[in-house]
Amino acid sequence: MSMEYLSTPLSWSQTRHIIQTNQLGKFKRSQEQLTKYREHRAKLKQQGISSLNKLLSDELGWVEVDKNYNILSPTAYALKPSSDKLFNHPDDIKITMNRFPYNFTSDITHLLVWTKLPIPNDPSSPIGDISPQTRQIIDTFLEKQFVRNHGLPKENILWFRNWSELQSIKQFSHIHVLIKDLKADKLREILQQVPCTLKEYEYSEASSKL
Repeated sequence: MSMEYLSTPLSWSQTRHIIQTNQLGKFKRSQEQLTKYREHRAKLKQQGISSLNKLLSDELGWVEVDKNYNILSPTAYALKPSSDKLFNHPDDIKITMNRFPYNFTSDITHLLVWTKLPIPNDPSSPIGDISPQTRQIIDTFLEKQFVRNHGLPKENILWFRNWSELQSIKQFSHIHVLIKDLKADKLREILQQVPCTLKEYEYSEASSKL
């Protein structure tokens, strides 16, 4: 039986190999982070608070809640995507730190890119992976967001989307973005600025690369 946690942090080259070979099940938290994650979930459960509602309110800022973290009905409409295309509207996108990151070496920053619009699974994938078309759209967005907009080296960026069976939060799609040697001021800039969006011609360009 595989370990629930990862004792030794993964280096950049190890992480890149895991993503390139699609062995995403090898990504795990450290024992410390796993304990923190479980304690966080247990505390919310004990308080009768929805972990999803807390995420939507406190981290994503997509809804307003009452003191018990029940979503206030006037703000529930905000969860509806503003566009039917991925990364097409800034209100549908939020970039956050992963509060309980996987076990990577300290030079790797673990971000999450959330989208109100579901990232579809490839119907032909037995494990719930994404299609080449969807992968190309995500590639296009991440290059625009992190390379062109924030000036990061493309070779310092890796990403993956967990297969369905590996997802701990299934209700809202998110992408794991890993950045090597990210400076603190650049991280603040990424988290504070409104995310980029894709234009119509960029979807066409993405399709032409397949």
